[in-house]
Amino acid sequence: MNAGLQPQQAERYQLRGDSYIARGDCAAYHTVIVAPARYFADSNTTKGFGSRITYEQILHWFLEAESLGNRRHYKAALLRSAIDKGTLGYQPEEDAPTTDFWCAYWLSACDYAPELELKEPGPKPSGSDYIYFQPPSLPRGVEICHKFRRGYVDLQLSGMGKRLNEVRAILGPHFGPDMQLTQTAKSAAVRLEVPVLTADLPVADQLSEARAGLDAAKRFLVWFLEHQDIWLAHISSAQQGAPADAPGATRPPRG
Repeated sequence: MNAGLQPQQAERYQLRGDSYIARGDCAAYHTVIVAPARYFADSNTTKGFGSRITYEQILHWFLEAESLGNRRHYKAALLRSAIDKGTLGYQPEEDAPTTDFWCAYWLSACDYAPELELKEPGPKPSGSDYIYFQPPSLPRGVEICHKFRRGYVDLQLSGMGKRLNEVRAILGPHFGPDMQLTQTAKSAAVRLEVPVLTADLPVADQLSEARAGLDAAKRFLVWFLEHQDIWLAHISSAQQGAPADAPGATRPPRG
């Protein structure tokens, strides 16, 4: 599984199966969930499905299926990798309204701000409220983020969170009057305030607010590209003689 179950997914599969029987498309159906054993914790739950099969059970079957020859070793390796991912990685449960919001926002961005090159979103859990723009025109280590529940759009400079005075000295003279500089995690962020959005409402009901955020992101893209030469020259100079993985080091621009 690459993502958590959607709300009422098992129930919707059952309704779909019932409709197939009603139409005469099949005489019977059965729903099965396939996932790492860890997904079920210590219970015998089937998450609402008719039955369950774990990755570990399938792995055991392949290991015992000597008639498959060497092919079974490849299948077993894939399953071990999937089991490790299920054990080590957190798989959040998708929230349908949040996913719908992101998809609608993405469609709006494709139409209104195609230069931002927002990637098509996948399933999103509840609380996903940071939308990152990484157009290829920006160098590595620089990204734009719309923190829509907080009402911010940030231009983030990776590794510069504890070097705000340095950022201010280089880029500060070019700030607009409404731009602020702040630290966000390990990055320095040049910030614009924008109207707050909520994933609890459709984007169509907040279109002006969504476009205000996109306008700020577009503004940051144009602004940084106008001043990137002085920033990249400073970074290049600062990195002379410094190891590539030194704190605050910024990768060279994308080729």
